[in-house]
Amino acid sequence: MTEPRYVIRQAHVQAALDKAVSPEVDALNRCLEMVIEIDALERSVPAKLEQLRADAGTETPALSRAAREAVSQSDDARREVDRLLTRRCNRAASAQAVVKEILEVAKGDLKAANMLDNDVGEDEPVKPVYSELYWKKRRLVDSLRKFLADAKG
Repeated sequence: MTEPRYVIRQAHVQAALDKAVSPEVDALNRCLEMVIEIDALERSVPAKLEQLRADAGTETPALSRAAREAVSQSDDARREVDRLLTRRCNRAASAQAVVKEILEVAKGDLKAANMLDNDVGEDEPVKPVYSELYWKKRRLVDSLRKFLADAKG
């Protein structure tokens, strides 16, 4: 299993920065900072969850063979999304086109984060971790939408 990381990488936002005109640079730099922050949080989630479960006295059962295969398929899917998004970002003609590509992936990821956040009970010790991740992703999506709205108007 590969190390978890956010599906939107710094390179994707950098592709937008490379195509940006000067009024767009500040907004894209803020998006880049958010992506870096989300990526760091994504990488720390497994350790945080393990620690919270240990503190609560609940053990995480070993993954079954089917679960390990599902995780492997999920990793493969994430790599494929990364490959396609990288290609689309590199081929885009403008910063706005790159941000549109990033936004499409970010919205899907936000939907999954929202479902996970909603499925975890309020009394679960891991709830704050999932909520923090969801709200950071929400902030990024809102920022990307604002960037596109500002570019139009």
